[in-house]
Amino acid sequence: MWARLSTKYAQDARGTINVFQNAQQGVGMQSIWRLHEYPALLKNPNVTGVIFHY
Repeated sequence: MWARLSTKYAQDARGTINVFQNAQQGVGMQSIWRLHEYPALLKNPNVTGVIFHY
């Protein structure tokens, strides 16, 4: 369920996206973010940029 919801959220995003991550632990390699949401943001033509904050 969360994979589907996160993907849909990313597909509907617009503009510049701000991402806040844990600077000490980062993101898990098998996380919903890494496997579904971030790839969907990269494919979304309405996303003009992704800014990471650590």
